[in-house]
Amino acid sequence: MATEKCRVVDSGYRRTWAARALEDGWTWSAMLCRSAESRTSPASPGGLGSAFGAEANAGFRPLSDIEVGESGVTSSRMLNLTFHEVDETRWDDFERLFASRGGPKSCWCMVWRATGLETKQTKGAERKAAIEARVRNKTPIGILGYLDDEPVAWCSIAPRPTYRRLGGQEIAGEKPDSVWSLACFFAHRKLRGQGVTSQLIDAAVAHARAKGASVVEAYPVEPGSPSYRFMGYLPTFEASGFDHVAVAGTRRHVMRLKLR
Repeated sequence: MATEKCRVVDSGYRRTWAARALEDGWTWSAMLCRSAESRTSPASPGGLGSAFGAEANAGFRPLSDIEVGESGVTSSRMLNLTFHEVDETRWDDFERLFASRGGPKSCWCMVWRATGLETKQTKGAERKAAIEARVRNKTPIGILGYLDDEPVAWCSIAPRPTYRRLGGQEIAGEKPDSVWSLACFFAHRKLRGQGVTSQLIDAAVAHARAKGASVVEAYPVEPGSPSYRFMGYLPTFEASGFDHVAVAGTRRHVMRLKLR
């Protein structure tokens, strides 16, 4: 399988939003899928059902081009990551990353994918089975980032119709399958502050383009947002060339990058 290597785009936004992230006080210890089994909150403004409401607002450690380390010092070190699509041959790697310490092993990236019936499946094992079934059925779900052949990062990138309604832009005459949605990031804790998000974005864009996408759509939040932080930050996507086109709910922004 071909390996995609990607660049990181520099940005003047970095120090500003990194400082805001520090002030906001979020850490990786707050898990994405916190207490979903015991929560039955109504659907959020972003359109998540009750079974996933807690997850959407939990906020596991956000990723960024510049991240605040344990000492409070920002850094922009680059890692030489390589990227591969998650298919049946990569399932074991996907499973290992998600089941690792600090991984989203209660969610298994089903927040925006669950069908009506699947939203009632609140156990991690059920959600794992649901995402595995998609992989076995050759449904695109995203890409893994590797460091020295070890899976260390994840980005959910797939045709928009494979997700639940994300609140994206609807354009008359646009073929649904031509729009790919970039909906989630996760990385191993040891990668903090090393430019992972920009590399994941660039790799996701390259992957979508290779699969025939004409547009990549993302749904990030402001750096100080108390929820949906796993979807990325607005300035990071601006630095990667995305245009702001709309809002989705009260916190998420809709951003687009035209590929052709």
